[in-house]
This record gives sequence, structure tokens and C-alpha cells, in this order.
Amino acid sequence: MSSNHSPEFWKFLDDVLFPVGRDMELADLDTDFQRLLWMSILLVLAENLTPLLELQNYILGRLRIETWLFDNDIAWNWKG
Repeated sequence: MSSNHSPEFWKFLDDVLFPVGRDMELADLDTDFQRLLWMSILLVLAENLTPLLELQNYILGRLRIETWLFDNDIAWNWKG
């Protein structure tokens, strides 16, 4: 990635976007910033968990069908 901006610009941008030091403890952060950080983490997790939950529901549904077929001896006579 090429850039036309000076190193001072990138330092300023870094200070604006990430005002806290890299070695700062989470407990030292402002409460609102903590809430924003945790909400962002939870939103990312929730968005990424949705496909996994859909897959889990699909598998559970298939297992219920297979269990029902087996319990009713349909699985033993299945030709398809």
C-alpha cells in the first residue's frame, strides 16, 4: 500500500484513532469506552455465531428425523 502522507500525518492519525496507550490496562479505560469496546466485541461474536447456530439447528433437525425413523423401524426398511 503506497501512501502520499508524511509520517507526522500517520502519527497524528494514530493518536486520534487510538488515544490510549497500547500498554494501558482495560480497567484504566473510561467506562463509556469500555462499554463501546465490549459491545463491539459482542456484536462481532453475535454476527459470526449466527451461521453456526443455523448449522447446529439443521444438524439437530436431521438427528431428530433419523432418530424418529430408527425408533419407528422405518430405517431398517429404507430403500432410498
